[in-house]
Amino acid sequence: MAKLLMYTGSNNRGGDPGKGIEAWSVDSQTGAAEQLATITGIENPSYVKVSPDGTLLAAVEEVGGWNEGNAILYAIDQATGALTYLNKQATRGSITCHFNFSPDGRFGAIANYSTLAAGTPPDCGTAVYPVSASGLGPVSGEAVHSGTGPNPQRQERSHAHCAVWSPDARHLFVADLGLDGVMIYGFDAGKITFKRKAEVPPGSGPRHLVFHPNGKFFYVVNELISSVSSFAYDAADGVLTLLHTESSLPAGTEVTSYCSALKISPDGKHLYAGNRGHNSITRFAIGADGIAKFVDTTSTEGDWPRDFDIDKSGKVLAVGNQQSHDIRLFHIGADGSLTRFGAPIPSGGVTAIAFVN
Repeated sequence: MAKLLMYTGSNNRGGDPGKGIEAWSVDSQTGAAEQLATITGIENPSYVKVSPDGTLLAAVEEVGGWNEGNAILYAIDQATGALTYLNKQATRGSITCHFNFSPDGRFGAIANYSTLAAGTPPDCGTAVYPVSASGLGPVSGEAVHSGTGPNPQRQERSHAHCAVWSPDARHLFVADLGLDGVMIYGFDAGKITFKRKAEVPPGSGPRHLVFHPNGKFFYVVNELISSVSSFAYDAADGVLTLLHTESSLPAGTEVTSYCSALKISPDGKHLYAGNRGHNSITRFAIGADGIAKFVDTTSTEGDWPRDFDIDKSGKVLAVGNQQSHDIRLFHIGADGSLTRFGAPIPSGGVTAIAFVN
């Protein structure tokens, strides 16, 4: 029997039923879950991320109407799940929706979806912070994105949604839903320098990003058209070359749906995308050519799967259903298939899932 330590984030303002950040112990065989701690004193922690060494947890406050969000850092007690507040830093922009650590854990990067108010100037799309055991340092690098896309309701301006580093930490990649592209930056000692934009099909709305474990391929989940784009990656200069874009929905699907999270199995054989509306997780098979091809969907048995995570063994997937207020657990088979196990875990308005790996 293996116990997994898992953290969740949720919206807890304006009548939303979330509690903030919750720590859970989860039995990987039975699905039995024990709530270890609830961390309050944080506003709408819509995304949480664990550092590569498992000692720190970062969260972002995503609050519409604030001039700036916050990135907050906690120390993790792996024995008890308790979190100790370290510090916070302003994010230089509003509706902060994502945080990620560099591969060595020495830096963090955020993405600001930006204000929805018409006529306001663009927010900082992404900002970078030094990370240490004592907390987040002041911003060391930042960038503003500007432009529009063909969808006037959702792409009227920049909407940065996710930031990830290359495996060698020489480049930082930022998905911008509003601009239909991935902004590619050179990264060195906390500074970022814009290099180029890798485009997805017009109107796609790129949301989340993930590298293949072999470092040769790169994947983008597109929120607005429910698809995944596969790219070849040239590490020498951070170049992405679009290979293919595949729907995340079964043929003939008529329900309105928007993609959410994107994760890859540790062995690099399968890619998973969340579908809000269709309320499912799509399994893609990754071929030797790096292209992700649709295999099937599995119901999340809840409403609005906002986020999910895979544990380090690659055998357990946990998904948070934001609007039905629960977490569902799935065993991942040798073929990548998902089989639900355990009872639903109640969690109000859950928006983020992160295992301590």
